[in-house]
Amino acid sequence: MKKYLIIFLFFVFVISCENTPKQNLEKELLLNTKQEETIKEEPIVKAEIKEEKQETKTVSTNALKTKIKQEEKPVVKETIKQESKKVQPTEIKTTEVKLDPKNLPKEIVKTDDGRLTHPWYFMQISTAVPQGTKPLWFGEELNYKISWAFLTVGEATIKADKLLYNGKEYAYQIETHAKSYSVIDKMFKVRDINMSWIKSDLSKSLGYWQSVREGSYKRDEWLNFDYKNNFYNMYKQNKKGELYKYTTPFTGTEVFDVLSALYYVRNPKISLQDTVYFDIVNVNKQYPLKVIVHGKEKIKTKAGTFDCIIVEPMINGESIFVVKGKSLKVWLTDDEYRLPVKLEVEVFIGSVKAELYSYKKGSNL
Repeated sequence: MKKYLIIFLFFVFVISCENTPKQNLEKELLLNTKQEETIKEEPIVKAEIKEEKQETKTVSTNALKTKIKQEEKPVVKETIKQESKKVQPTEIKTTEVKLDPKNLPKEIVKTDDGRLTHPWYFMQISTAVPQGTKPLWFGEELNYKISWAFLTVGEATIKADKLLYNGKEYAYQIETHAKSYSVIDKMFKVRDINMSWIKSDLSKSLGYWQSVREGSYKRDEWLNFDYKNNFYNMYKQNKKGELYKYTTPFTGTEVFDVLSALYYVRNPKISLQDTVYFDIVNVNKQYPLKVIVHGKEKIKTKAGTFDCIIVEPMINGESIFVVKGKSLKVWLTDDEYRLPVKLEVEVFIGSVKAELYSYKKGSNL
């Protein structure tokens, strides 16, 4: 069905491209004919005066345009420069090393199904309580249905119910699982895992792990942030099973990965009355992430009806996760809990939506 829809849209596009030049040519010929008839009927003197006026008008118009351009140029440049300061990614150099499979570092551990895992994955759950109040979302479980057009294609779960300790710092574990339904598995099977460890005071990310299984595509990667020396080591396993290590510097004392950034925004201490800026690291780039607040809307889902704030994360003028011209929008409840009720991503045809259908609130609520 998707194939036929693409063909239909392409056919409409081709037809429109063929008709438009033809219609424009007919209009142009008709206009030229009328102009030629008018010129023949008018006296030669009148034509000369008309040409002289036209020439004067052209010179005056060009001079005016040049003057306006000269006056506006510095202002336009300054405006663009100011905006670029907010969204321009930091240029950072990454050292890449291919690892010898016969001599792997001790932090390289795989699960039984071959996924490369993060050291935090094996940390013991802490029973201690770090300083400060636990976030409202701690202990929650959110369940979403994923749909494209009128089809429900899969489901996703987000959990934030573990507090871990690595011997130095406490971190909340945020864990997501996404999978396609059995009907979709025959065409494009999805089994994705994402984990992020955000410091207990919610000030920064300590590391993340991403394991992608989409169709025949496979990729595993994880990293830890070294804030003392301002760099991170990332390990990546590609589709062929080859392992690489990347050492990358970063700037600042507080950065986030994509998943922990969502929970940072959920902190009620962060105002969502206006645009929010903070740094995010993704693979080998560091960006100032801009979260735009679009307004408010009441959303009805199977989990209930919610008054929401609509936010959109942007990187360098483009929406995060998606190509230029597309967008990702998130609906958060308009309260201190800021429950993510709905996510919507524009794709080539239509949009993919994730809507909340059931949830368990955090232990502090």
